[in-house]
Amino acid sequence: MRKPCPALWVICLLLASASCALARTVVVFRYDDFVGNQVNDPGFGKSEKRFEADKTAFAAFTQRAIPFTVAVIPYAKFDGQAPEGPLTGDAGRMALIRGAIKSGLCEPALHSLAVDDHDVHYLRLTYDEELAKVQRGKSDLEAWFGRPVQVLIPPEHIYDEPALRAIRDAGFTIFSGGPGPAYIKDMAYLPACWPGPIPVEVVRKIASYPEDSLIVVMVHPFDFKVNDLFGTAQFDAQTFGRYLADIIATPGVEVLSMPEVVTRYPQLVSAQREAAQHAAVQMIRSRKLYTPLTRAAFGDRPAEAAWTTAVWEPLANKFYLPHVALGLLSLGLMTLLWKVLSRNRIGIVFLVTGPVLLLVELLATLSSGYNNLGLNHQALVVAEAVAVLYSAARFVDVYRVITSGSFRAKRIAQRRRGG
Repeated sequence: MRKPCPALWVICLLLASASCALARTVVVFRYDDFVGNQVNDPGFGKSEKRFEADKTAFAAFTQRAIPFTVAVIPYAKFDGQAPEGPLTGDAGRMALIRGAIKSGLCEPALHSLAVDDHDVHYLRLTYDEELAKVQRGKSDLEAWFGRPVQVLIPPEHIYDEPALRAIRDAGFTIFSGGPGPAYIKDMAYLPACWPGPIPVEVVRKIASYPEDSLIVVMVHPFDFKVNDLFGTAQFDAQTFGRYLADIIATPGVEVLSMPEVVTRYPQLVSAQREAAQHAAVQMIRSRKLYTPLTRAAFGDRPAEAAWTTAVWEPLANKFYLPHVALGLLSLGLMTLLWKVLSRNRIGIVFLVTGPVLLLVELLATLSSGYNNLGLNHQALVVAEAVAVLYSAARFVDVYRVITSGSFRAKRIAQRRRGG
């Protein structure tokens, strides 16, 4: 058997090291839900608290000369005829974003046209309806900021194929959303595939891979403690500054604006690449679960879909821990005491309620997405699914007890004694 040639091994090592050296991890920062002071929606928080979060985020980016994209919602309301509550009515925020744009670090992007249609903006409308809305949003932002707006970021990262065509035809060239139903070659895709601010450890892990990578870091006002809507905020001015510093200090990381990525590294943002990575992105992006469930439940009923996002999700987030605790308590008691509880009516009601509570908990997790749970989301879904199956098995046991001859005879005897 021939021995390997030492020169061949050296060449292979050089090629491997060269490929590692050429690999790059491009990071793009995105700040979503920038909206004026006429909005005090439960899903966004009070205006003054949001403004404190806005100022903290903008200061951290500009002080470190980090480029960032801001997803702007131009209006508070849109009744189908004319929008109301423009961002221009908020002098403080207009000065903040105009100053950041003037510095050359801020890239304005259109989010949704208004807050009241925020979560269903790019779903279930005709092509012409979508085109009219995105054209209005684009032209207004360009007039307000005095520069072209080429980036669109759909709320919740959900959209359909007519919306995508309308976005392209309105003149947008960059799209930062999630995996969707279609990809158009004329637009660059910068997917945000992490449900919230991506942990620094994950950025470092991705940067260690030999392949080129693109990471879109998504930040919201509710990620700051001053506007903590869901009890999961992790940033104040100091911690957010440290978070940014840790990311930009990661070896192999290059921080760019969205247009810079498109210009320098078109291979990272092509529609073909995005389509090829669709399955991989689905595995790590927990909010992907939101899209099919919402469409299945409210495919042709946008009013109910709006109610879900405006009422159900804030309520589910607010009472998330209590109903998890109640579900786990039910499961524990069912496990330990199901034979005892099945001997009377109150116990039977409790045992029937247990599986229902756990099923509601599972559906709430799936439908609302719970983006603040991050990596734990899949584990939580699996655990809840197992709990539902287990409680269903206990329900079968209860049903057998209830339908058994001895149980019926006992109930008859009790009724006779009572009579």
